[in-house]
Amino acid sequence: MSVDRLPWAPLEAIAHVPIRQESASVPSRGDYARAFDVDRFTIDRWKKQGIPWDKADRIAVQVLGTHPGTIWPEWWHQ
Repeated sequence: MSVDRLPWAPLEAIAHVPIRQESASVPSRGDYARAFDVDRFTIDRWKKQGIPWDKADRIAVQVLGTHPGTIWPEWWHQ
C-alpha cells in the first residue's frame, strides 16, 4: 500500500453503514458506496489499494463525524 493511502480495514471496522438487503449480515460494496457517496468501483479500489488521505478525511469528518486519527492511528504521523 502506498504511503499516500490509508488501509480500508480500519474504516470497515468502525463504519456502521445501513444495509439495504434484509438477509445480509454485512454491508455490501453498494451499501458502502451509498454511505460514502462514491461508486462501487471506488469501494473495490479502496479495498485493494487503500483510501487517499483527502477522501479518508472527508469520510471520517463529514460522514462519520469523527477525526480521521480515531480510525487510522497513522494519521498523526503523516
